[in-house]
Amino acid sequence: MIPPRPEYRAITPDGYKFTVSIGPLIGAGSHASCHITDNGQVATIYRARIRTGAPSHQLRAKLNAMAAQRSPQCDAAHIAWPTAVLGDSGNGAIAGYLMPALPPGLQPLLHPLNPTPAPAWAAAIDHASQALEQLHQQEIVIGDINGANL
Repeated sequence: MIPPRPEYRAITPDGYKFTVSIGPLIGAGSHASCHITDNGQVATIYRARIRTGAPSHQLRAKLNAMAAQRSPQCDAAHIAWPTAVLGDSGNGAIAGYLMPALPPGLQPLLHPLNPTPAPAWAAAIDHASQALEQLHQQEIVIGDINGANL
């Protein structure tokens, strides 16, 4: 018998609510794990120490603000930006966020299999730093930036 997949309640900035089922792990870092969901998006599920470390209302407010700031240009630029906040389906406690999956075949900029020539790296990193500056001006801080997620 196949065990049921974990489910989370998603809430978009405009208040639309729906349930997503969590599928296979596609990546993990120090703050969270990422899973494909039954609707084809990616669920970023924070580790327990992150969920319980900061007051949950602050984390929820941050994620709501990020989802509300999402721009249509995110999809065109392959920016995996939050689209909805995920809460525990039982008690509603903050769990993470939902974001679009990147197109198949994209490789992180600093991945050994990425054929991007080195001069293009500088331009991409410059573009990323400009985007981060714009986020910081809106008081949004991204905490996990590294060569694997650019």
